[in-house]
Amino acid sequence: VLVTALCGMNVVLVLALGTLLSLGVGIGLGELPAAEAFRAVGDGVAKMYDITAISLVVAGVLGLVRENGGIDWLLRHVLRRVRGRRGAQAGIAVLVSAVDVATANNTVAIVMAGPVVRDVAQRHGVSPARAASIVDIYASVWQGLLPYGAQLLAAAAAASVTPAALLPWLFYPILMGLTVPLVLLIRTSVRRKP
Repeated sequence: VLVTALCGMNVVLVLALGTLLSLGVGIGLGELPAAEAFRAVGDGVAKMYDITAISLVVAGVLGLVRENGGIDWLLRHVLRRVRGRRGAQAGIAVLVSAVDVATANNTVAIVMAGPVVRDVAQRHGVSPARAASIVDIYASVWQGLLPYGAQLLAAAAAASVTPAALLPWLFYPILMGLTVPLVLLIRTSVRRKP
C-alpha cells in the first residue's frame, strides 16, 4: 500500500488494493474466516455512513453558498490580504483553521475550504500537493487542540478529566502548529535562491 501510494497511484485504488490484499492474506493464512471478512467489510462501510452523510450535506450547503456568491465573497476577502506565494500559503492556513475552529470537524473543514483553497493556490502558484498538505496539517492541528472537538472530548471522557486538563500534554499538535509555519517560510525562501 505504501509503495503504491508513493508511486502516485490514485488514493481510492490504493485503499481498495490495501483492503483486498489484507482480506486475502487473512483468509489465505486461515486467520480470518471468510464470513468474518465480509462482516468486517460491512462494519467498516457502516461506520463510514456518518461521514458520508455529513460530506453530502456540506457539499449541498457549499453549493448553495457558491450559488449565492458566498465563495466569491470569501475569495475576495482572502485574496485582498494575500500577497505572493508565501501569503497564499498563510491565507490557506488561516482559512482552513477558521473553518475547523468554527465547525470542530476537520473533515467538514477540508470539504468546505477546498474550493476556496484551490482558487487561491491556482492564482498564486502554490502547487496542489502543497496546498493540500497545508489544509490537512492545519485541520489536524486545530482538531487536536479544540477542547470541544471530538478527539479531546473522547480522550477526556476516557481519562475522566476535563478537555482543558489535557491541553498541556498535546505535544504533537502544538509542535506541528509551531514548526509548519517555519518550514513553509524556510522552504519558500530556499526555492527562491538560485
